[in-house]
Amino acid sequence: MPLKRITVAVEADDLALLRAAAAREKTTVAALVREAIHFAALSGRTRDEPFFSATYTSVGAAADAPGPDQSAVPGGTTHRVG
Repeated sequence: MPLKRITVAVEADDLALLRAAAAREKTTVAALVREAIHFAALSGRTRDEPFFSATYTSVGAAADAPGPDQSAVPGGTTHRVG
């Protein structure tokens, strides 16, 4: 799915924390923000919907993407769905 560009204003202290986290995780601030937005968007889901989509790969996930019966979870590990 193509990405859409948005603008987000953050406090200077929060941006510093994001930059430090991105450096620690060896990723970008944008990737961390996308992941946070994804989790926030899923937070209103109903119980009969899976929390993680089968196609979403978290920041720091292994190079091999999860199969159709698995989905990525934070920290790069996988969790079998179903």
